[in-house]
Amino acid sequence: MTAPGTVPAGASPGQLVRQLAPLGYVATLVGLATSFVSPFLPLFLSRELHAGPARVALFLFLMPLAAVGVATVVGRLSDRPGARPRLLVLGAATGIVGYALFAIFRNYWAALAVALSLVAIAGSLLPQVFAFSRGLLDRVNPARAAAGINALRAVFSLSWVAGPPLAAYLIGVVDFRGLFLVAALMHVAILPVFLRFGAKAGARRQAAPAAVVDLAPPPRSRLLRISAAFILMQTAGSLGVTSMSLFVSEDLHRQVSDAGLVLGLCAAIEIPLMLLFGALAARWSLRRLVLLGAATGVGYFAAMAAASGLWQVAAAQVLNACFIAAVGGLGISYFQDLMPGLPGRATTMFTNAQRLSAMLAGLVFGVVQIAGYRSAYLIGVGLCASGLLLLAAERARRAA
Repeated sequence: MTAPGTVPAGASPGQLVRQLAPLGYVATLVGLATSFVSPFLPLFLSRELHAGPARVALFLFLMPLAAVGVATVVGRLSDRPGARPRLLVLGAATGIVGYALFAIFRNYWAALAVALSLVAIAGSLLPQVFAFSRGLLDRVNPARAAAGINALRAVFSLSWVAGPPLAAYLIGVVDFRGLFLVAALMHVAILPVFLRFGAKAGARRQAAPAAVVDLAPPPRSRLLRISAAFILMQTAGSLGVTSMSLFVSEDLHRQVSDAGLVLGLCAAIEIPLMLLFGALAARWSLRRLVLLGAATGVGYFAAMAAASGLWQVAAAQVLNACFIAAVGGLGISYFQDLMPGLPGRATTMFTNAQRLSAMLAGLVFGVVQIAGYRSAYLIGVGLCASGLLLLAAERARRAA
C-alpha cells in the first residue's frame, strides 16, 4: 500500500480516494475543532472570563486580524521546498498548546495573548492542508485537482454540521474546560499524520530532484482586484448568515429554531453540490463556474429580500447552496490556478479573504440593526453583484 503523499502518477480514482483519505481525516478534525470553538467563543468570554461588550468585541476583532497576519507569513514560507510538512506539524503543535491553555486560563489578557499567538498559528492549518492537497493532486491527476479540493471542502463543511451541537452538549456536560481540551486532543490526533507527511516528503526529495516550477505570481494589482471581488461576495454571505435568525424571528415572526432549520437545510444541500461543482470543474473552466455561482448568489439575496414567508426562505437555500459551493468551494482552486507553483500563498489569500469578509460583515451588521434585518439581503444584492461585475471585468481587462 502506498503511503500518503506518494501516489503514483496516473493513479486511478480509487487509489486517489485512498490517498486523500488521511487529508479528509485531517480536514474533518480541524473543522470539528474550529466549529467547537468559534460559535461559543463570545459565550466563553462573557461567562468564563467575565468580559464586557467592549472587551468581547476587541477579542473577536483582534483574533481574526492576527490569524490573517500569521497565515500570510506562513503561506509565504510554506511554498519553500520541504517547508509545508514542517509548518503543518507546527500548526498542530500550537493548536494542542493553545487550546489546552484556553482550558486553563481564566484571565482575559492571558487568553487574548494565546489567541493572538498560538491559536493564530494553529489557524494556518486549514489553508496549508488544502495547499498540501493541491500539490499532491497536481503530481498525480491535475485534471481532478478541483474535484479533490472541493471534496475536502465538503468534508470540512460536514464537520460544521455536526460540530456545534456536539460542542453545546460538551459545554453542558463538562463545561468550557472540557470543550477546549477536546479541541486540543483533536490536534493531538492529527499530529502523527503530519509527521508521516514530513517523513515521506523528505524521502521523496532525496529520491528525486525537485521539479522546476515557474513561481512568478500574476501582477499584484490583478490579485488584489480578484481578492476584492471575493471579499465583497463573501461579506454578503457572512452578513446573510449573521442576520438569518433575527430576520426570521423579527421580520417573518417565526421561531428562532426555524432559522436553525433553514441554516441546516442549506448545509445539507451545500455538501452534494460541492461534489457536483467539483466534478463539473473537469469539464468547464473554474472562472465560468465561479461566475455562475456569483450570479446565483445575487439571485439568492434578491429572493431573501423579497421573502414574506418561511417557505420562500427555505426554497431560496438552493440558490444559497449553489453560491457557497461555487464561490466558497471552487474559490480555493480558482486562487490556486491563479498562482501555479505557489499553493500556500494562493490558498492563504483565499482564506484571508474569507476572514476579512467576516470582519467586514460584522461592521455592516451594525447598519443592519438600525435599518432592519431585511436590509441585510438588500445590501447582499449590491455586494454580491459588485463582486460578480469585478470578476467579469477582470477577464475583459485582460483581453483588452
